[in-house]
Amino acid sequence: MKRLDRIAALLTAAAALLCMIYFFAVRDGDEARTVEIAVDGEVVERLPLGGPVREFTVDAGGGRNVVRVGGGRAAVVSADCPDRVCVKSGEISRPGEGAVCLPHRLVVRITGGGGEVDAVSR
Repeated sequence: MKRLDRIAALLTAAAALLCMIYFFAVRDGDEARTVEIAVDGEVVERLPLGGPVREFTVDAGGGRNVVRVGGGRAAVVSADCPDRVCVKSGEISRPGEGAVCLPHRLVVRITGGGGEVDAVSR
């Protein structure tokens, strides 16, 4: 093996190592995010956002909501409230995003993951 071949092999190995570090750093960010489900301001469930998709039924405020969590997203997929704004708000995935059902006093929000700033006010 010539000297240049060794240098090329070393650079290729270093590039592969950097790609692996970046990949795992991004995955850790996804797994660090959690979903908090709160009723009347009290957190009743805290779940990791990653992992397989699963559904939770939350009975609150005289009604019922179904929250789907997994695959890096969360959403209120079903509710028996009259306006269903919580269902229409769709999927949430970024820290700080949330879905709220006012009639049932239910809040679903994403926390953790370092947070991203989407706007700055001065």
